Amino acid sequence: MNYPVIHVLIPTYNRAHTICSAIDSVISCEIPNLKIFIIENSSDDATVPLIQKEYSALLESSVLKLVCFDETVPIIENWNRCFNFIDQADYVKFLWSDDRVLPVVFKRMIKTLDESPSVDIVGCDVSYVGEAGQMIERRRYGSNFFQLIGSLFYKNMLGCPSSLLFRRLAIKDLKFNESNRYAADLQFVTDLIFLNNCQHLHINETGVKVLVQSGTETNTLFGSKLMIDCKKELLDNALTCYFKLPRLVIAPLLFAYKHSLNVKFKFF
Repeated sequence: MNYPVIHVLIPTYNRAHTICSAIDSVISCEIPNLKIFIIENSSDDATVPLIQKEYSALLESSVLKLVCFDETVPIIENWNRCFNFIDQADYVKFLWSDDRVLPVVFKRMIKTLDESPSVDIVGCDVSYVGEAGQMIERRRYGSNFFQLIGSLFYKNMLGCPSSLLFRRLAIKDLKFNESNRYAADLQFVTDLIFLNNCQHLHINETGVKVLVQSGTETNTLFGSKLMIDCKKELLDNALTCYFKLPRLVIAPLLFAYKHSLNVKFKFF
């Protein structure tokens, strides 16, 4: 197989305890034409010296690039720094620094994109694991319209960008654009699919392990006003793009939907 150029972008801040696992998981996939960019948000733990010590050979060969910034910025702003490093890529994968990609998933995703020239995104299932490595749950994400609409009533939808591989041209004009991490995940992917009309496929395979740590946003966002507003915007986009409904019809549907979410999902 002739591999395209793959850029894996790993934004990080104070993840000395997980960053090596993330990097090692990418390296173990043994993908040619691979470059890994660590977008380092001026951590005050051992993240930088650890990377310099453990991956000196990869840094010297430029397979791994450690991009350090002097200023610590909000997490979404650090993610947006990633877009400065995708110009030479054919395919782009974001991987959060507390997640791990599993060995087979790159080959499956690349093969799918190579065989499907009209497809912009390939997604995979994810499994959520606890700090001790135990599986919490497995989540499967669908590709068709009815699964997307059904996901409006799930805790998560589509998966975070860690579960997706993008064609560079599909994301070149996008940015993460919310103040909260998981709302940013949601809005980034839904804007991409609905507003840019990107074609996407799902390979029906667990490809990424997402670490769920106690005390992080993972456990506190669900049910928040921000998540509910993002899901309402997703439905708005879906009704507009797929059904071409007039605003007079969409407005009461959105009002009823948001009310149902407020009843179902309690605030934390």
